[in-house]
Amino acid sequence: MEDREAKWRLAVEHTFDEGTEMSGIENPSGTGNRTPDHLIRELEKARKMEVKQWWEITSLRKYLECKRVHRGLRIMLLATYKDMNENVVNAWCQNTEECSIKLMRTLNKYEKHKMELWVAKIEMVMKQFERFKDDEDVKDQVIKIEKSLQKDDEEIIEWKAKKFMRDRLDF
Repeated sequence: MEDREAKWRLAVEHTFDEGTEMSGIENPSGTGNRTPDHLIRELEKARKMEVKQWWEITSLRKYLECKRVHRGLRIMLLATYKDMNENVVNAWCQNTEECSIKLMRTLNKYEKHKMELWVAKIEMVMKQFERFKDDEDVKDQVIKIEKSLQKDDEEIIEWKAKKFMRDRLDF
């Protein structure tokens, strides 16, 4: 986990360079005894969600640092008064932008909470894996998951960088 997170942290600067869902989480304590195949599936899902959550949290933090609002999170409201002058329109837009930023902070807190749940899930699954630590097939499957996650990391990094650039150009 620490090596992957170190890799993600290194990718953050490049990804957010100025020049360039929660369903399925089970109660971490309520899994009981599971088969190795079931644990493998749980681990894979939890690790993928961990990656996505980490990048979502980091992405929101970077947007907030830049005081930039993600396109999908912008509040797009404009009063339809006939006699609104430019000052009123500008003030209106500034207020909706401030609201969007406050809502992004709320989302960031929520995403951090979800991340804690996924980390707890991973820890629980890894404890259950202790029963199978000598099973070569299980070890091989865990290695395959880690390799698959490397590919997922690269795709998420590319996707986040494109969205950040798009939103930079929008702003």
